[in-house]
Amino acid sequence: AGLLKLNCDKALFHLQWRPVLNFSETAEFTGSWYNSYYNKPGFDMFELTIKQIKTFESKADQKQISWTK
Repeated sequence: AGLLKLNCDKALFHLQWRPVLNFSETAEFTGSWYNSYYNKPGFDMFELTIKQIKTFESKADQKQISWTK
């Protein structure tokens, strides 16, 4: 295909999808992870990843997003 388009209508309707993080939070999560990975030898990336996942889940729960129930 020369051009592919993504249509999120079904995800929005059936999954009641809503964003959890705003742009700044997304950039902070991503930047923090990559900075730790590339600039902190021996840093426990597993622990950071789990912490970020828990933070993400907590924010989703605070926003009462349906998959957190």
